[in-house]
Formats: sequence, structure tokens, C-alpha cells
Amino acid sequence: MRVFTEDTYSFIPLSLLKTYTLRKASFSYVSDYQFNCTPSNYAGVCLQNTYDYSPFGVSLDGRTVEGDFYRRGINGMEKDDEVKGSGNSYDFGARMYDPIVGRWLSRDALETNYPDISGYVFVANNPIYFVDMDGKKIIVPEVDQAKVLGYIEDQFGGAIFTFKKNGEIKLNKKVYNSFSSSFNEEQREIFTSITKVIKDKRILDVKISADDNLNFKRNPQVRESYVDANGVTKFRYIPEYNGEGVIIPLLTQEGLTILISKNDDRAFIFINSMRAASGTFEALNDKKTSPSESSVFIHEILDHGLDYINTCTLEEPSGSTKKENVKFHNLALKNKKSIERTGEDHD
Repeated sequence: MRVFTEDTYSFIPLSLLKTYTLRKASFSYVSDYQFNCTPSNYAGVCLQNTYDYSPFGVSLDGRTVEGDFYRRGINGMEKDDEVKGSGNSYDFGARMYDPIVGRWLSRDALETNYPDISGYVFVANNPIYFVDMDGKKIIVPEVDQAKVLGYIEDQFGGAIFTFKKNGEIKLNKKVYNSFSSSFNEEQREIFTSITKVIKDKRILDVKISADDNLNFKRNPQVRESYVDANGVTKFRYIPEYNGEGVIIPLLTQEGLTILISKNDDRAFIFINSMRAASGTFEALNDKKTSPSESSVFIHEILDHGLDYINTCTLEEPSGSTKKENVKFHNLALKNKKSIERTGEDHD
């Protein structure tokens, strides 16, 4: 169990399919592993909105009080009201969900793992028992989000991606629509590949250090499987670091992508901002590329992160050349008017 204190939050009591929105007051609540929250202190709270839902997430007529607009609904997911009206479509990150029919609007990328269930079915048609929080992708801690948005803006001319509350990157549709028509070939290919990463279930956890002092710690066995009382195999997480595991005190290069263990649920991407901002790489005729911090970021999430998304490993594709292994770095460098790197200095 974890105890939080927030000024504003949408919580779902474990025993009710109900969402409340509290405003202009501090309060405490207790969260369980499903992110369902039970308030523990209502002192000074002003209740602005309340919603009752059907099991599949439809807001029930006559049982909704809405004092001001709140963009999140069932399960804390963001409402997409542009096409079907208020509360009739939800953005879970990996896919869009229609609560009226209780179906996803696109197929499950992992449907081969569940051959007896349609790829469009929501929580195996059992929303009381099962929870589908979202499809996890690129995760960025709040402290590093402004830096990542700077990388995106540097490459695309605008912040065409933004962040969800949990740190996941998502498309900023309004900004994207303003800039996409002017994308060059490099920008289009980078955008397509970032979108592929975002839509995947696997996680790229991005961390940015200001200098060489990374101070990263991770227990290789961060999750373990267990069988619950109903015979269902589930996962639970143990402390990310409990005195044993991987420690990386220093990062003395521009960027690094690592996979701690196959048991982990993510790969980690580290950017040393100081070195990435000034780093240059080998080019033809003994020349060097121009420094570009945003290009290092693109290199790590696509030249390395995309390998993890495609294969669950960080191994370079079989038979690939050194230059092919820095393909996206060169696209990003070209986008910044730099000469390309040869890849000969790529480890």
C-alpha cells in the first residue's frame, strides 16, 4: 500500500464504480496495487464532480453531478469527447476504448498470447474482476519531461508529443496537426518509428542526468509471478532496489540503453545531458558530426530502444552494418543540418 497527498486527484473507491473529483483542498488517500484509491481524510474537501458507471465504463444517466469539466473518467483514463460526445470514448494509451459496446477500437498487439479471446475484447469481458490499466511505452519521470519535450521540439519544430499523468509519452494531436504537413522525409520516418514505440506494450524508461553522476540502482528481479486464490497467475513487484542488484554510479558517455534482466518489464535509456550537448561522432574524411543533444536522444530510443521493442533484447539486428546501427541518429543529425556519422565509433 502507498500513501499519497495531492491537491487534485480522481479516485475510484475499490467497492464502487464511481469517480469523484476533488478540488481546492489537500487530502490523503491510500492506493492499492490496482491504483484504486480510498480517501482517508475529507477535511476541507470541495466535491466538484461525481460519476457513476456501468461495469464497462458508461456514465449512468441521472447519476452524474458535473460542476466543472474534468478530463479523466473511468479507471482514471483520459476522455476523448471529440467524436462520440462526453465520456463515450477513452484513451488508454495503447488503444482507444468504447465503453458503450465494451470493445477496443483496434486489435490487441499481444492477442496471440490469448488465442481464445478476441483482440477487441475489453478485460476478457469481465470488468469486475480484471483490470487493464493501459499499454505501457516510453515512460519519462516528471523531472525530465521538460527536457524530453525540448528534444522533440528541436527535431520537429514543435512539441508534437506530450505526457500523460503517469509519465507516458502520447501524441499532442493539436500541435501535430499544425506541423505534420511541413515534415521533411527525416521527420516523417522518425515520427513513424516513435509512434511504433509508443503503441507497443513494452516500456522504455527514460532518465536524464545533468552530468556524469547517474546514481542508478535496480534490482534485476523487480517482479515475480504468483498464483492467487482463484488459481490465476499474476505478477507482483518487489522493491526496485533493496541493497542488491545493478548499480551504475557514473555515465561517462552521451547516452546508454540497457536491459537489466529478461525478467524486468522495461529497458532503461540514460542521457547524459552535458556530454550529449557537446558530443561529436566520427564522420567520413576524418570529420566530426555537429553536436546535437536531441539527436542522441533519438539514437537511444530508436536505434536501441526499437531493437528492444521488436525483439525484447538489445542485440543489433543480425548482419547489420555499423552505419545501419546508427540509422536514426543520422536521420536526426541530417534534420539538424549535420553531416552523418559512419558508425565506426559505435559500441
